[in-house]
Amino acid sequence: MSAYLCKIDAAGNMARFHHVDLAPNLFGEVCVPRAWGRIGMQGRAMVETCASPAAAQACATRLVRAKLRRGYVAASSRGLWHPELAARPHHTCPFSAFCRNP
Repeated sequence: MSAYLCKIDAAGNMARFHHVDLAPNLFGEVCVPRAWGRIGMQGRAMVETCASPAAAQACATRLVRAKLRRGYVAASSRGLWHPELAARPHHTCPFSAFCRNP
């Protein structure tokens, strides 16, 4: 599961992204790396470690649902595409090594 969400409001000068992914670590656990911030900036990043793939999937799903309730939409539905944004020199995903679609 990989989700790239955005929330854009031109009137309010708001352009934010939230990226959630699943990735294994070297210890056999599954991580939920996520990054968020203003589109065009690197933003902030955090990694949650889960003991099982099911727990990681539940965690990622919970995060995505929370963002969707707050008005975020899938970037592809807004005509944006995550690799296109990540290709810009001033925007890099901190988890590009983990992402399935860097």
